Amino acid sequence: MRYHVAALLLEPVGSVRESLLDEPMPPLDADVVAVAPVRGQVRLLRSGRGILASATLATRVRLACSRCLGDTEEEITFSFDEEFRPTVDLVTGVPLPAPDASEECSLIDEYHIIDLTDVVRQNALLALPMKPLCQKSCPGLCPVCGERRDGTCRCAEAEEPARAEGPMAEALRTWLASQGNR
Repeated sequence: MRYHVAALLLEPVGSVRESLLDEPMPPLDADVVAVAPVRGQVRLLRSGRGILASATLATRVRLACSRCLGDTEEEITFSFDEEFRPTVDLVTGVPLPAPDASEECSLIDEYHIIDLTDVVRQNALLALPMKPLCQKSCPGLCPVCGERRDGTCRCAEAEEPARAEGPMAEALRTWLASQGNR
């Protein structure tokens, strides 16, 4: 996911390079594994201060279901716009002053190469679902034995419902009885 942009930096503002991306997905996280390459369109635009990289990408990842902790696969699609600023003057080779800390941008290295790997990884992580499910009707895990609640757990049949103890529980029972509820 590296692009040599020296020629683009010499072109006038507004010049564009477009390419298709089809590469292995960089490692995401210990609990999230890419199971397909990242694919999509990358657009590099010469701006007044450097290069604006825009992309719309998609991949498939394996992660844990938030209810039963089993593996599930999800298709994720994400896009980004990231500005890259040069660190070296292309004509003279003189180092350029670093951008202000308040300016959020990535840097073009001294060989005039932009590396989208980290930008792709970060945006893929942001595109992950908050609570992935293996299926919409996933029953989850039994809080008593930890078995999946799909018929293998017999805890609900074997136990009577737990009864809350203590002064607050007793006060609640008294109040409910006075309201006619039980």
